[in-house]
Amino acid sequence: KVKAVTDRTLFYGCLWRALISDPSVRYQGSYYVLSQITKRRRIGRSILGDNRETLITCMCLGLEDSNTLTQRNFLDFVMLACPLNSGEFAQSDVLRLLSSALCVLLRRDMSLNRRVYNWLEGHGAESESQRISMSSMDLTTVG
Repeated sequence: KVKAVTDRTLFYGCLWRALISDPSVRYQGSYYVLSQITKRRRIGRSILGDNRETLITCMCLGLEDSNTLTQRNFLDFVMLACPLNSGEFAQSDVLRLLSSALCVLLRRDMSLNRRVYNWLEGHGAESESQRISMSSMDLTTVG
């Protein structure tokens, strides 16, 4: 309801700031963002928010989260919204994302590792969005 009456860029900027400040809602927030992407079948510029530094910080914190499902959602988002070959992000931002994503490999979770490797290779944006629409919609909340 709030999104309907506010500017989308401002809404997502506030959402990213909320996910930075409260780790307990990162899973639900990332799930919401992915559900919005799968509804529209595309990523609008507004979903990146009003401040790139805030977005990158949120992505890094999400990738370093202790919850595997949260990491999975953030990896899916990074793969869809932040391809390495896009040139849309500064080199320092890409290095921060890479550093956080590579820490995911230490968990030795195959589904997370596959997502990291797909992002690094630049594969899977379209197939990943199709997979998200089929598999993540059956998840409820993690408590």
